[in-house]
Amino acid sequence: MEADDQEKYFQMAETSARQALAIDPNIGEAHAVLAQINADRGDLLDAESGFFFAISLEPNEPTPHQWYSILLTKVGRLDAALAQAKKAQELDPTSPILAFNLANTYKAKGEDDAALRYAKLASELGLGSQTHGVELAVAIRRAQWDDARRLIVQSPDLPPELKGTAQEFVDALADPSKRPAMVARLNTMDPKLRKQYQLIGAYMQIGEIDLGYKIMFDALDKDHLAWVHDWDMAGTWGPDGAAMRKDPRFGELTRRIGMLDYWKQYGFPDGCRAGTDRPIVCS
Repeated sequence: MEADDQEKYFQMAETSARQALAIDPNIGEAHAVLAQINADRGDLLDAESGFFFAISLEPNEPTPHQWYSILLTKVGRLDAALAQAKKAQELDPTSPILAFNLANTYKAKGEDDAALRYAKLASELGLGSQTHGVELAVAIRRAQWDDARRLIVQSPDLPPELKGTAQEFVDALADPSKRPAMVARLNTMDPKLRKQYQLIGAYMQIGEIDLGYKIMFDALDKDHLAWVHDWDMAGTWGPDGAAMRKDPRFGELTRRIGMLDYWKQYGFPDGCRAGTDRPIVCS
């Protein structure tokens, strides 16, 4: 969804939620909708307080717990995110969406066996092959290259023209000697197939930290909400994002997107703390 279309959707949802609250200010679901809109607009502080209030009003509704877990994952508070994802799934154990959300939260924490278990459950409950992203991430972490080559081409949003490149990307992860050629290919990719900001995760995964940061900062220069519209910070916090988190530029990145202000109020991410010579230090 384009940013302009997304904002129109947000405005309609916000109007409906506020109309509901004008009738009854204690509708937790309406507060959760407003909190989710704030999260999707990059307003982390208001999203946090909104989810907290929504859950306090209706603690047995699973969706606010799920949405809150996604926000907490995005800002790196993974232990709290897991608690919310578990609660959501416990409240509705037949939901494939909630099982898959729990799988992704376990994946972010690096608890791969649990991630695979809930991805399998989500698939059995109706998501089918949409859960392959979790299996792919685990296969790459475990250097199970044949599985990774098989799974990477099953991504539902992968254009057919890129299937060969995707499998060669796995080959480059397995064999560092192939990485320079793969980076050159990614860097000259047809933007109709993949824009450069859509490749940030791939660059980071293959070890091109400088290039990944350059793309992010260039994008933020053009749009201060690029981190909301163009890439997902949730991938920062798993084992795969360690190099990005440890980089000195991480503090400047999080300052520019407002995450640092959020941490100062609600606590720093798991494994990170305020630094003396830079805004954040992550182990």
